[in-house]
Amino acid sequence: MGTENFDDLYLPEIYELLNDEESYIRIEAIEALLEVLEHLDAKDVEESFVPNMIKACDMEHNHDEIILKMAEIIGRIVYKLSTYDLHIKYKDKILTFFLAVCNSENVEVKEFGIYNLPCFH
Repeated sequence: MGTENFDDLYLPEIYELLNDEESYIRIEAIEALLEVLEHLDAKDVEESFVPNMIKACDMEHNHDEIILKMAEIIGRIVYKLSTYDLHIKYKDKILTFFLAVCNSENVEVKEFGIYNLPCFH
């Protein structure tokens, strides 16, 4: 964090991976950014991270594996977005995904809803 290599080399690459056509690559980029999200510029988070996170929360257009992964990390995402108060700004979209997770037919996805419940309290 805060090094020239990170800011000029790694971060742009991760942002580019957020827009990859493969959903698995986008999920990996989301997870990578979660490790440093609270240290990034708020504008970059809102313009680059949030739209791709919302796209990954689309229950109708994603594979079960992607939904499962998002169900697993949604609590961390909400917690990290709270650094910028973006969890409030995008609460409708986030809560829609969380409710879909809780109502999922897939028991494993539903369990992640329960696991993440404290982050939504």
